[in-house]
Amino acid sequence: MTAHTKVLIGLANSRRRFVLHQLRTNESMTLSALADDIAVHEHDQPLADIAAKNVRQTYISLYHTHIPTLESATLVQYDQSVEKVSLTEQAKAVERYDDFLP
Repeated sequence: MTAHTKVLIGLANSRRRFVLHQLRTNESMTLSALADDIAVHEHDQPLADIAAKNVRQTYISLYHTHIPTLESATLVQYDQSVEKVSLTEQAKAVERYDDFLP
C-alpha cells in the first residue's frame, strides 16, 4: 500500500478526522482525553451524562483501530508509555485537505 493510500484511509473516517482536529488544537493529548472528547462530540452531551461504557468503547476503538491506522499513515505518533498521542509533520502537511472532507 502506498503512503498516499494510507493517508487517504486515515482521513476516510470521521472519528479519525476528529482526532486530528483535536490534536491540531491541543498539540498532544492522552488517549483517555481523546476518548472523552470524542464521546462528548458524538453523543452531543456533557461527559458527566455519557455512560462510562460508551466512553470505554470509544477508548477501545481508538486504541485498537483508529490510532494504529493514523500511525500507519504517519499522521500521529502514540507513546504508549505515557499514553500520549501527537501530530506528526505529515499531518500538518495534509491539513490543506480538510476543506474537502465532510
